[in-house]
Amino acid sequence: MNSAVDQLLSRKTEHHFPRELYALSLDLFSIVQYWEPNASGAKRGRLFEGLLCRLSRKIKLPMTEQPGSRTIRGVRAASGIMHENDAILAFPEFTVQFELKHLTGAVSKNDLLIFNQKSIDFLMAEDRRIRRLPLFRIFLSGGLLSAGARRFATHWGICVIEPDRLPLLLLHYLSGRAIDSLRYVSLAEQDEAWQEIPRFLLPIQPLLSRAG
Repeated sequence: MNSAVDQLLSRKTEHHFPRELYALSLDLFSIVQYWEPNASGAKRGRLFEGLLCRLSRKIKLPMTEQPGSRTIRGVRAASGIMHENDAILAFPEFTVQFELKHLTGAVSKNDLLIFNQKSIDFLMAEDRRIRRLPLFRIFLSGGLLSAGARRFATHWGICVIEPDRLPLLLLHYLSGRAIDSLRYVSLAEQDEAWQEIPRFLLPIQPLLSRAG
């Protein structure tokens, strides 16, 4: 997102999410809106993963682990189980863990549950880098999620990006802007979204602290 335009349109001075996450969510939402794979089954999933890798190279994202990797920032899960990650972005101040699905049917709650447990297993490893840096999770889906899957994602701070539904990260970004196309939305509604959305999109560390 253009920083000069962003400063011009900004209504808020607070900083809830890294700027890179806003820009990334826009790119990923564009992909699931318009990409039409000419494949089915496992091949379609591999093409979907490859698309994320190409995007990462094009816009120079710090992708340290690619599809099939079994580490986060080089660290294995505490349990010893060889969990596979679809991608890891290792920014200096935070980490992004990806799960990608491109299914013919709706994504189930179980898919989100498995992803969440993998994250927890990696955080249990004896490595201060993993625990210290905020770990954001993005679930990128080529199809729609079930209602139960969306509720689970919201409960565990997972950013879901699916077709035809504006991601919460983008809703948050727009709620803090003075954008003409939002003129039919009251400032009170925008302010409410600005304050409420960060309660649901959190790195996993504070969520685990609350659970403990």
